[in-house]
Amino acid sequence: MNNAQKVRAVLMAGGRGLRLQPITLSIPKPLLPLGDKTVIEIIIRRLTAAGIEHIYVSLGHMGHFVKAYLESSDYKLHCDFLEEDSPLGTAGPVGLLPPGIETVLVNNCDILTDLDYLELLSFHQSQNADCTIVGASHKLDLPYGQLSVDDDFGLIEWSEREQLSRLVSGGIYILGRRVIQLINRNEQIDMPQVIQQALRQNLKVRVFAHTGIWYDIGDLVQYERATASFTETPEQFLKDNQDD
Repeated sequence: MNNAQKVRAVLMAGGRGLRLQPITLSIPKPLLPLGDKTVIEIIIRRLTAAGIEHIYVSLGHMGHFVKAYLESSDYKLHCDFLEEDSPLGTAGPVGLLPPGIETVLVNNCDILTDLDYLELLSFHQSQNADCTIVGASHKLDLPYGQLSVDDDFGLIEWSEREQLSRLVSGGIYILGRRVIQLINRNEQIDMPQVIQQALRQNLKVRVFAHTGIWYDIGDLVQYERATASFTETPEQFLKDNQDD
């Protein structure tokens, strides 16, 4: 059994998709189409291609649609389900996992990326980390030139339009046993709170900087960009060489 096969994955599929309404009033966010695939299918295919085969799906808002889709899929997307009685936040469903799990990869179901999961796992293990956060490069174009002035409002410089770049949380995490144990069963808690608890306990938290493709499809503009990118070159996201 390789290292990837020892890892359990949790897909956070219970969000309401408020930023995408009215689209998500009738379609749960994990089932949004990207080309001829759904978001959750793409994520599951990438995980299984990396050797991560034991996958849990956290169900909340419109969860019965997600569950029915996965159970009836022609692709036979086999998963176990973590069903929330009430919203548990972006980390709480991890507390529903059976005991004894040493490592879990948490993946939000609103992310399209070409992230190499094996490279991520290798980084986590080489760092001997308790938690690894995937950092994604987010770029923001400033549409106007900037005026720099002195104390007397004299012009010092007129700069051209520029692009800002920053590292943001990419919605993908690896949690080791000591971090998993911070999440109580049926506790409503978000991932930033868990990470802050880990830091307060001096656990080792590392950031894996992903410089490749990353879209937050919970945002309408990025969803449209992700759809165009996947439709144009699906092979960069689906590398399992399976025939459809």
